[in-house]
Amino acid sequence: MLISTHAVAQKLPSRAKLTNGLKRPGVVMIEFAIVLPVILFSFACMIEISRVLLLQHTADTAAYEGARNAWSQVPHRRTPPPRRTNC
Repeated sequence: MLISTHAVAQKLPSRAKLTNGLKRPGVVMIEFAIVLPVILFSFACMIEISRVLLLQHTADTAAYEGARNAWSQVPHRRTPPPRRTNC
């Protein structure tokens, strides 16, 4: 049993019937005005969190390099103190 496309098109409700015959032209603008700040705020938060993590990593690396540099300049063996000579 084949159903023609014309018969299917007649059974589907039209857009006017789905919205009860009311046209709502400003709904998209209102939804956009509500959603856009949320999206921008989320994007700004992601950028700030990534900056904080970058600064934390930079500080950790600087501390590591500073400690490594300081440790490499310390003599690892204790040398005896210089002898006194009586004059």
